[in-house]
Amino acid sequence: INNLGVIVGGARRRAVVINGDTPTNLPLPTGYDFSDGYAISDKNWVGGQVSRDGYFTQPAVWDKYGNVKVFPNLGSGNFGALLGVNNRGRGVGWSFVNCNQRAVSANPSTSALKDLGTLGGFVSVAYGINDSNVTVGASDDSFGQRQAFIYKNGRMRQLPRAAGMVQAEAYGINYNGVIVGAQWDASGGIHATMWMPVW
Repeated sequence: INNLGVIVGGARRRAVVINGDTPTNLPLPTGYDFSDGYAISDKNWVGGQVSRDGYFTQPAVWDKYGNVKVFPNLGSGNFGALLGVNNRGRGVGWSFVNCNQRAVSANPSTSALKDLGTLGGFVSVAYGINDSNVTVGASDDSFGQRQAFIYKNGRMRQLPRAAGMVQAEAYGINYNGVIVGAQWDASGGIHATMWMPVW
């Protein structure tokens, strides 16, 4: 849901935008038979995924007019989706490459995803992006522990953990750079977390 109360999701194999009481199916690109929406910006850019067979997926972004841009997955990967989108149409999410999930960004003016890398492990995913294109998400570190990250100016950096926390994920970032997410303690307890503007 965006700040104007417009909702995005999926129903009957189609990405759907709901404004008030009115649901609207987002257009499918030619040759595709499935879509889903996961994020919507205040300017009604939508991030999600599309599929030709309901199984293999590709990241996609729709503008406010319903025009859709589909991105090829990284390498020879068969799965991907955009989980966040900003008011400039930049999307972030994930794509599989070499059997590993990787955080990606997508610019609708180009045809390629950008691999954002990891914090030393094999797996990462991006969840949120603000209008300055600062991205947040989660990545495995070199020990296989999940850590929250911020990606800015071409660099991924781990967000600090509170005392006693062993893992973390960042889910969203606003225009002021405030980040929200979660941390886990050694017993598996989950702690809601807010990081103030950093880096």
